[in-house]
Amino acid sequence: MAGEKFLVAKSTSFRLTGKLLRLVTNRLGSLTRILPLLALALLITCSAETDEKSQIDLSKLLPDKGELAGFAQADGAEIYDEATIWDYIGPNADTYLYNGFQRLHHTEYEREADGARLIIDIFEFSDPRQCFALYAHLRSSGYEFIDVETEGFVHNDTLTFKKSNYLVRLVADTDLARQDVLTVAQAISGKIEGNEPFPEELALFAGDNLIGHSEKLTLASFWGKVELSNIFCADYQIGADTVTLCFRLGADNQMTTVVSEYIGNEGTIKEILIDRGYQTFVGYHERHGNFYCTVCEGILCFLYGFDDKATAVELAESFFSKVRRK
Repeated sequence: MAGEKFLVAKSTSFRLTGKLLRLVTNRLGSLTRILPLLALALLITCSAETDEKSQIDLSKLLPDKGELAGFAQADGAEIYDEATIWDYIGPNADTYLYNGFQRLHHTEYEREADGARLIIDIFEFSDPRQCFALYAHLRSSGYEFIDVETEGFVHNDTLTFKKSNYLVRLVADTDLARQDVLTVAQAISGKIEGNEPFPEELALFAGDNLIGHSEKLTLASFWGKVELSNIFCADYQIGADTVTLCFRLGADNQMTTVVSEYIGNEGTIKEILIDRGYQTFVGYHERHGNFYCTVCEGILCFLYGFDDKATAVELAESFFSKVRRK
């Protein structure tokens, strides 16, 4: 990629409606309509088997009476699993299920002095990596981040943190003092064993222009497509542009798949660039704007949100340099 030594296609612009896209679409056929249902059924079945083996009583992670002085449990605790989580969080349940949700322990407390309420939700996931994927989906770089023996954030009336394979959410009335809510969060965090670090792949995003806490991870595709899973994304502030860089590691990132799934009918390719093992498409996408999509040795790097192609080239080169050093 160095020095922009590329072979540029003579055709200045063409839309992906030819043999390449038809080939992929025909192979998928009617399977695309049933894959989501099959994938969800498999996830629920596997999660149910895991839940039977789990011996952890989630109520033991709640704060002790001394840590909730002046509060009393308002109603009986409610337990939700894969089959009933829809009743609590509605259509967002599919996001939780595709990230390994197993159980939720929901408890409401009321302060005896004035009736102020505090809700404590403890979500259990299959493993820490899946829990991080959901946590990263919920957070935003503009939120206030806190330390409760692990990373957490505060947004409006809600404090959320992730530790091990547990996501904890506290929703407090405005009458409750911030320090009191923070103390409860620290008490719960202290009862959760283990604190596995965030995925090591996040280190590939390091850079001066990286927007902190913008990293995301998509572990499972809603449509059951392997090529749309295990995708890491993060935002960079470069001048006036907010550029998003996404990558997927793995030898199955072939250009046929990349063109079909990442560019598709909404993308127009303006250049095809080939240089020393890199295969790159540059063009415009109806939802993402300008894009720069490159594959090298099975590793996919997709950038969008830039005005100047040189910005994308520099970020992509920096990313692949980090990959080679790992």
